[in-house]
Amino acid sequence: TLKQLQTRAITADHRQEVILGEQALSLTVRCLNFDFIGTNPDESTEDVGTIQAPTNWRPVLQDPGTTELLLDFYANTEPPRSNKAMEAVILICSVRRSLFPSDKEREAFLGRIMAGIRELLKNQTGLQHQDNYHQFCRLLGRLKANYQLSELVKTEGYLDWLDLAASFTTQSIRNWQYSTNSIHYLLALWGRLVAAVPYVRPDSGAKGHVQALENHVLNVIECYVESMLGSVETVLRSDGALEDPLEDDGSLMEQMDRLPTICRFQYNSVATIILAKFDPLMEKYRELMSHLMTSSTESAPPNVAQQVNILEGQLTWLTYVCGA
Repeated sequence: TLKQLQTRAITADHRQEVILGEQALSLTVRCLNFDFIGTNPDESTEDVGTIQAPTNWRPVLQDPGTTELLLDFYANTEPPRSNKAMEAVILICSVRRSLFPSDKEREAFLGRIMAGIRELLKNQTGLQHQDNYHQFCRLLGRLKANYQLSELVKTEGYLDWLDLAASFTTQSIRNWQYSTNSIHYLLALWGRLVAAVPYVRPDSGAKGHVQALENHVLNVIECYVESMLGSVETVLRSDGALEDPLEDDGSLMEQMDRLPTICRFQYNSVATIILAKFDPLMEKYRELMSHLMTSSTESAPPNVAQQVNILEGQLTWLTYVCGA
């Protein structure tokens, strides 16, 4: 049905095409999401495990046209059709390894997925829509969960993909107001990448891939720390218009769960970044509190209460990061 819609083989007006496309994509997602072997007791979670697709689905799932069709639907439609198409891509990426008759077919499949992701990242296709953006972050987070780093580094264009993924991650973190519920998927990607480095030979795959990963991870962590510190003042000055990420316990814990693995990969460098932020803030906080204890409120600097709140919020963020 999706193929017929794409090729205009079905005669229908625009409204009918939208409804038919949405229903066909929803059915695709439900079929792929089916618990074929009864091992997924929690259907409410967004986390995707390995999809135990039947062997007789192999021709369809391996067909390059299937992935191309779904990515084309994503690129050329609006939500909810586009994000449903992306959800289907996530599920196809998660099919069991044994579905592929050989490593060569699996590598070719991964290569097509990576190429599709690179194009979407280069063109920022559909990412202005919140639902699309969230599903795309899930795709990035899921990719490493189903493929070994040793497989990724051998894929054509891996370093280009890594550059684009790092740029997308830092951009997303800087725009935390719109991506609070999606950041942990991106952090999961980097955590899984660095956790696998000891098991991959530096001379295998793309040349210099370990050094490239080290550089990108450091940039991601530095951007995360700076952005979260900056979020404190932004939230306070918004007068309640923005939600405080520190008060979103679910997202906060998801992020803190993923930070340790990433930070330990470049432990000394990350420690230097945190100390460079922590020491000046702590000194400023001490000076401000000392001034408040030795003088009256009237002689305190303007907006002193807000300054204290900002410093306390920033120190809270750093304490969470250190504690993680």
